[in-house]
Amino acid sequence: MKKLYKAGLLAALGFGSITAAQAQSSDVLLGFNDLAGPTSAQNDYVIDLGPVSTALVNGNSWSINSSIFTTAFINTKADLSGNTLDSNWQNNVAVGVVEAYSGGYPKTLYYTAVTPKIGFSNSQMQNSLVSVQNPTIGEYASSSGSAVFNAWSQYIAQDPNTVGYVSTGFSLAQQMTNPLQYLSSGVVTETLYESSKASLSASYTAFAAVGTFTINANNDTITYAVTPAPEPTTYGLAATAGLLMLTFRRKFTRNNA
Repeated sequence: MKKLYKAGLLAALGFGSITAAQAQSSDVLLGFNDLAGPTSAQNDYVIDLGPVSTALVNGNSWSINSSIFTTAFINTKADLSGNTLDSNWQNNVAVGVVEAYSGGYPKTLYYTAVTPKIGFSNSQMQNSLVSVQNPTIGEYASSSGSAVFNAWSQYIAQDPNTVGYVSTGFSLAQQMTNPLQYLSSGVVTETLYESSKASLSASYTAFAAVGTFTINANNDTITYAVTPAPEPTTYGLAATAGLLMLTFRRKFTRNNA
């Protein structure tokens, strides 16, 4: 299992309640948000999973930093005398995955969604690429717009039903569809979609499913599985079935003429 290099980075920085670290602009980012939880919680937590070439590999797994996750979403630090537990954290914490590359061609956008957006414009895609590259990794207080500081809930989404804080309306959830889903009993599996643009004159491709992320906050793991491409035999069987159907239809038509 991979160890998130974020954990070592935060330790080196002397991680506090709010720590910012700039992620690489084209890395895969996984973001948790707990807008539904107590306002005293630090309710944004963004993890850098690394470049697409090393992150989106079948069978990859990472460890969630359980102490940071607990601080952000379970122990709300309501007062100095002790922690107040959020008893519903397994169901009110949302999570999603995004990645964008806009530095050259092909330009790409990856994001998790229940159903990806269709019929998007070039400007919507461009705004989304910018939004996805803005969040910095770490834990943030996001209980109000002025306290976000480039957090996940500013540029991506606040929860599965609420868009980001960005006043210009360019958050990912506003331009595409919302990439967040709630954990269910601490676990969720989300489909990752990809769209790309090969050249300046080309159009962005329709979003295609490339894999799934399973986030299990009960055992602090993140795993990725590639969506397998259809086998060549599958195409052959489909073509044969189509020819048989066409032959049968023609024969039926002749017999009833």
